[in-house]
Amino acid sequence: MEPKGKTAKFLAVFGALIVSAPIILSLVIGVIHSIRIGRLQIDFLMPAELFPVELCGALMLLAAALLTRSHVKPIAWSFGISIASLIASMCIAVATGLASGETAGGWAMALTTLMFVLYILALLVLVVAGVRLAIKLFSAK
Repeated sequence: MEPKGKTAKFLAVFGALIVSAPIILSLVIGVIHSIRIGRLQIDFLMPAELFPVELCGALMLLAAALLTRSHVKPIAWSFGISIASLIASMCIAVATGLASGETAGGWAMALTTLMFVLYILALLVLVVAGVRLAIKLFSAK
């Protein structure tokens, strides 16, 4: 196997793992904590707090896609949408006073939440595209 193929496999597998880690950790820690306290409590903001980790994984996936010229569009688009929606949610929260606590609820909260949900969905699409790329690379002869 050529070195480029080995590198692409490594980048695809570990990129998908790294991007999915903050989401999985958030769920696992939330479930454990919920069992301890006896009520459901999950830190849904953890994926945004660990954005640098996801950024590294996304860049690995993008590099693997560009090396192999496969799955470039879904990886690039979901990566771009995740960044744009995260920035949009933060900007909306700051501009409307949600971030400072000046205002609460209403349309601003709904719009900020919508942008954050879009961020999480884009990350999930990124993980799926990365897994599909890794499967393709490992099944290729």
